[in-house]
Amino acid sequence: MQQISKMTVAARLYLGFGLVLAILVAVTLVALFKVQAINTALRANSEQHALIQRYAINFRGSAHDRSIAVRDVVLSASAPDRQKELAAIDGLAAFYAQSAGPLQALIAAPGASPELSRLYGSIQAIEQQAVGSTQRIVAAVAAGDADAAQTLLWQQAKPQYVQWLAAINRLIDFEEARIQAENKIALAQAGGFMGVMLTALSLSLACGGALAWLISRSIVRQLGAEPLALGAAARRAAQGDLSPVPGAAAAPVGSVLESLGVMQGSLARLVGAVRGAADSIATGSQEIASGNQ
Repeated sequence: MQQISKMTVAARLYLGFGLVLAILVAVTLVALFKVQAINTALRANSEQHALIQRYAINFRGSAHDRSIAVRDVVLSASAPDRQKELAAIDGLAAFYAQSAGPLQALIAAPGASPELSRLYGSIQAIEQQAVGSTQRIVAAVAAGDADAAQTLLWQQAKPQYVQWLAAINRLIDFEEARIQAENKIALAQAGGFMGVMLTALSLSLACGGALAWLISRSIVRQLGAEPLALGAAARRAAQGDLSPVPGAAAAPVGSVLESLGVMQGSLARLVGAVRGAADSIATGSQEIASGNQ
């Protein structure tokens, strides 16, 4: 309080507003950090994890439908039915390839998790086996060897397609876990941001209120009274009212009000002395005049 009292009014105001501005700057910096963290998490989900998961889901749909089409090729009773299923297999393979290119680019991108390469490598390995078995089944059916086709279907193609789908599901689950982790980061940062804002608001109100009270009290203490009361006392003295200044006796030492009280007392004594001297002169003049008569 004493340190504040020694400062100029301008310095006190600068101190108060400066502290409030410092709090605002701190809140802004924290907000930028948290918004950046939220943005990073959401961008990672939208630009990487969700896309990888989407392409992996396309893989799963293609592999699953191809497994059914391969079975129907073996079980179909007519050539047109087999051609229909073979066309479906070709279409599903093309759909798979459309997703494979973008997925490989995402996995090879800088900063991508090494686990992605491992998971995708296992998918490619079992994919080659399942596609090879599918081609041999189609060739056996085309050659009219239904027994060989069924043997290949049940002993090789079926377990391979099961493993293929399991490998794809592991990639989907891995990306789902990453999406959930990034969502948790975003939610945590958003929740923390709310806490920071509430804390900053409370701190700003407390500091603003404390500074307003300290600065106003220090100014009023130096003045000794409100500016309006000081102005009224000064006007009364200027108009010749030399009665005691209200509150001057109890005003802090060195305050403007206390100085006004001292000034009023000095003026009153000075005026009294002048009046006394004037009265003495008047009395003397009257005595001299009487003596001359």
